[in-house]
Amino acid sequence: MNRPNHESDLKLAHNICTELRGGNKEAIVRLHEKYQRFFRYFVRKRLFAADPCHIETTLNNFWLELLNARVICSYLGRTSLKSFLLTILHRRVIDSNRKIVSNRTKHSSVQSLEETNHSEFNTSLTPEEVLIQREKLKMVHEALLKLSQLYPRDAGLMKMYLQGLNYREMAEQELTSETADQDEIKKKVNAIKKQFTRKGTGTIDRFTDVLTDRARKYGLRLPNLLIE
Repeated sequence: MNRPNHESDLKLAHNICTELRGGNKEAIVRLHEKYQRFFRYFVRKRLFAADPCHIETTLNNFWLELLNARVICSYLGRTSLKSFLLTILHRRVIDSNRKIVSNRTKHSSVQSLEETNHSEFNTSLTPEEVLIQREKLKMVHEALLKLSQLYPRDAGLMKMYLQGLNYREMAEQELTSETADQDEIKKKVNAIKKQFTRKGTGTIDRFTDVLTDRARKYGLRLPNLLIE
């Protein structure tokens, strides 16, 4: 059914492949002009940090990868060129999320220790409680990363939830690039609520499953890892 589009994509990829192999790096600009706007939106929705620097770094790494002719030359037209490139871009998002998780875990661990040792009279947390807090943050970040690989949209919803957004705010975030009226927002709110609470395949259940798996791996009990 989509064969004509795939043939057009295959021809475009073949031409760019030929030019890249001939040393013309500017050939990649054709893909940049065609997809960059959507790719930026894709990265912004799936990256764990909204920092423009993280978004630009992820996109730049993706485009630099495409300068290697081998990548675009491997496209065979079995899916649309857009889907093919999104698969590669999603890998770069996962790489970026790993770095974000690692940096946040290190920062959270140092911050927890600094706050605990700020005063010799601070006895509110025991060393064991500090360790539990540190491990809890680490497990939550790792669970989000794993969820983003399995179910990207659920990971995005859970990330917004952990940031304190309600269903309406989540809906407005997802509709940010669209001209949405109140009816559209209401429909989006209802859809998100259903996705969030659906038994077995909803966002909360999927996140809980991944979090439980992470906890089991480290020999920790799930209740100690949940955010209060």
